[in-house]
Amino acid sequence: MNALIALGIGVCVAAAVAVGAAAFSPARGAPQAWRPSHGGARRAIGALVAGIVALALTGWLLAGVGAALVVIVRRQLFGSARAGKERRRVEAIALWLEGLRDALSSDASLQTVLLKLAESPPSGIADEMTMFERRCRHGVPLADALWQLGRDVAHPTADIAVATMMQSLELAGAKLRSQLHELAVTARHELAMRERVDRIRARFEGATKAMVAIGAVIVVYLRFVGTTLNYYRSASGQAVLAVPFGLWAITFWWLRMLSRYDLPGRTLTRRPEAVA
Repeated sequence: MNALIALGIGVCVAAAVAVGAAAFSPARGAPQAWRPSHGGARRAIGALVAGIVALALTGWLLAGVGAALVVIVRRQLFGSARAGKERRRVEAIALWLEGLRDALSSDASLQTVLLKLAESPPSGIADEMTMFERRCRHGVPLADALWQLGRDVAHPTADIAVATMMQSLELAGAKLRSQLHELAVTARHELAMRERVDRIRARFEGATKAMVAIGAVIVVYLRFVGTTLNYYRSASGQAVLAVPFGLWAITFWWLRMLSRYDLPGRTLTRRPEAVA
């Protein structure tokens, strides 16, 4: 059994080293911009510590590997931060569309308004708007810059807005403003829907965390009280234990799939022709 524990520690160390190497490796295609990812390094260290502690407490190879994997994929399993980031992105699109609608009420051209808004863009799409401004400043035609902006933002509502502006470059009047107004309202409705869904999702995530914690406490308790779990410390016991562990993992994965967002298909699949 000592060999099995040693193997488990080795697997946990290898997983942590792999995550750490990925975190500290330079980005592909941009070796000069090498920067370590402290979040990835912390996950690697946390996975190593969690795996060794679980293995030491239970003597189970599966427990060590499972604890390490939970630490590594916890952001995907408990996606509150990601959901918040998606909400901020939708809100930024709504703010951008509202700003366009309001600014177009003046006599300024569409390009002037877009560049003005790009100087202080909403934080959720700040990088995309900065790239759009740079393209325009370097002589890229507005239609091409808008096309690239739609591809960068990659959101169905933004796709419709970009296609509308590309087809109305010479007609930036009341019709374009009304269309932008409708799109801004749509984005606000989507934001409200996401907030309602995320409140429900938070309850599911709380229940999932409680399930993980209760399961871990039960296993540790039974490990130190009686001999009920001694069989599972053998190699054959670990093979038997792999079945409920696998079903448990599939349950969490299924809960996560049920709570994810399914955006409609993007509409900006080909470049529209601007109106001459």
